[in-house]
Amino acid sequence: MSIDFSQLNVWAILVTIVISMVFGALWYSPVMFGNVWAKLVGLKPGQNPSAAGPMIGTVIMTIIATLALAVFIQLTGAATALQGFWVALLLCIILAAKIAVNYFFEGRGFKLYLLTIGFHTIPYLIGGILLAVWK
Repeated sequence: MSIDFSQLNVWAILVTIVISMVFGALWYSPVMFGNVWAKLVGLKPGQNPSAAGPMIGTVIMTIIATLALAVFIQLTGAATALQGFWVALLLCIILAAKIAVNYFFEGRGFKLYLLTIGFHTIPYLIGGILLAVWK
């Protein structure tokens, strides 16, 4: 088993990153779950924490997560939409289980957990499909 970075589709990776970032902007906007999220984390209406640092970190982590997904797609040989979906779903299940441990100890609510997991899962599934079929 070896990783061949030269065989990764840079355009598919970049598009997956953009999809994830746009999805996140929508997910945490008032149009979708922004107000619910703000309430669950204890922000007051209209209170907007500085986003510069978190946004830079988010971009970096999204790049890393997308590259890791592309490598998993390559290593598993996933070449169809369904195969890409299953690879991404398995990784999301692992992530959801690990994040749940933190939520248990931190006393965070189940709604916030679902909101967090949903945010990570949906674009990752889309990315799994895209990275598997766009070679």
